[in-house]
Amino acid sequence: MDIKQNILETSYRLFKSYGLRSVTMDDIAKELSISKKTIYQSFKDKNEIVSLVSRFHLDQEREKINIIMKDCTNGIERLFGITQCLRESVASLNPSLMFDLQKYYPKAYRVFEEYKEKVFLQSLIDTLKLGISEGYFRDNINAEIISVMRMEQIQMAFNPEIYPRNKYDFKQVQWQLLEHFVQGIITPAGKKELDKYSKNAGIVNLI
Repeated sequence: MDIKQNILETSYRLFKSYGLRSVTMDDIAKELSISKKTIYQSFKDKNEIVSLVSRFHLDQEREKINIIMKDCTNGIERLFGITQCLRESVASLNPSLMFDLQKYYPKAYRVFEEYKEKVFLQSLIDTLKLGISEGYFRDNINAEIISVMRMEQIQMAFNPEIYPRNKYDFKQVQWQLLEHFVQGIITPAGKKELDKYSKNAGIVNLI
């Protein structure tokens, strides 16, 4: 692995654990046992590292979503896959990361906004439309409106001004919002199908 890639992967790991704002160039250098000068030979500044790390992470998420959309045969299976993907991502992220990205790193945040609209939002819209056609999701919902709402729910949970960290558990907030979303769209047939996937995966109370 070359030094540039090593810096990016180490930065990614630190950002996930401690958030963007709290991790300094000194922290990255210390973790790698190199000098800051070595980092600056590969990157202009921390902003560039954050932007590249964000794109790296989102490219990984894009690949996961693409596989789900390609391999899953119905709307419930897709929703289950997307939900599991979200669970895995959220479980490893520091709650302040998204808020830091939006407030302090606008260039990197634009990368996330592009991903959110072109990948996650569109995949969710397509999944809801498929599930509606199969009778698994309510036929009186607007797939695009509900998908936009879901995206904003996910993002809202990261905002400490809405859900202060000293008052709410971040993961619990995400799961409560997810349950609210799924219970609002699913039909009895869809719930039965979702329970089947949850049981096969050994998961209790996915929603």
